[in-house]
Amino acid sequence: MGIKGVPTKMMKLIVVTVAVLALLAVFLGMALQPTAAQSWPTEWILIGDDRNENGPTDNFRDVEYAYYNFDDECLYLRVCTYGTAALKSGMQDARFKWFIDLDNNMYKTGGTGGGHIIDGEYLLFVEDANPEDGVGEVYLLNDTDGDGEFTDNWGGGGFPYRTNPGPITNGSIAGYIITGNCVDLYVRFVNMNISAPSRISLIWVTDQENPNLDQAPTTDFPDSGLRLGPFCVQCRPNLIITKYDFPDPVKAGENLTYTIIYENTGNLNATNVTIMEVYDANVTFVNATPEPDPGTNDTTWTFPNLTIGGKHYINITVRVNDSVTNGTIIHNYVNIYHLRGRR
Repeated sequence: MGIKGVPTKMMKLIVVTVAVLALLAVFLGMALQPTAAQSWPTEWILIGDDRNENGPTDNFRDVEYAYYNFDDECLYLRVCTYGTAALKSGMQDARFKWFIDLDNNMYKTGGTGGGHIIDGEYLLFVEDANPEDGVGEVYLLNDTDGDGEFTDNWGGGGFPYRTNPGPITNGSIAGYIITGNCVDLYVRFVNMNISAPSRISLIWVTDQENPNLDQAPTTDFPDSGLRLGPFCVQCRPNLIITKYDFPDPVKAGENLTYTIIYENTGNLNATNVTIMEVYDANVTFVNATPEPDPGTNDTTWTFPNLTIGGKHYINITVRVNDSVTNGTIIHNYVNIYHLRGRR
């Protein structure tokens, strides 16, 4: 190598698959659903809140909060009501609807008053009507003729959607659960022709059982009267980390610099990013820019949010111990992971 010294092993480590710690759990208990138990998110992404309206007798379908989430296979949608959510309450019934817009041109007529939802590609909803037995039926309807409406395809003068295409009884397509104040629905992306990262818009509506599938009556809908989104689904952070050393070789007693380069090349921001350094026993930490987290023995850096694109750097200086003999290989490792992606 031209000079007598201790060669270090250059680390050029690229992490393509990162550790994503997003746990799923199975809710059981009071679930009312026509399919086998489904894994649901343990956390939800809030997309809107809504004022209390129509009085306490309507709280079972009066939405307070709306959420969404997704994993590799499913889109999950949740509304939580002011009272205990139900498909029936006394003489009143509820239909919980989600209009799903794949090209982000959906809108509601009527402003902040009652109206209709136009230009959604899919309508996912649950109601208890066929038969009225305390168990809801889930339907996934598409706009078959591309005119932006569902009623002319599936509603009209009756309830043809109840028999054709009929309720979904296959849990590999869609399903629902009611727990406390919340009504959760899921649908698999393959059943909406979503096979890659996409941006979708949503409008939730609570309604009565009615052949007019497109209506957004004053029962409840987002206060703004506007679609929510767009939201990125099937999007993921992709963290890449590269590491270089200088000089190489290095002599005992000299300083050695490691440069860590990390970036997010995915299509979703990453949160709670952690970089962990493993030092060789033959070196002693001197300093780093930026400084490591306190109390981590100078081994860990955490970043609340790593946005898409752009390279970021950590420069670490260590000193090669005087006792290191010529020919020793100095090993050094770095790992990167994040808790979860967020847009």
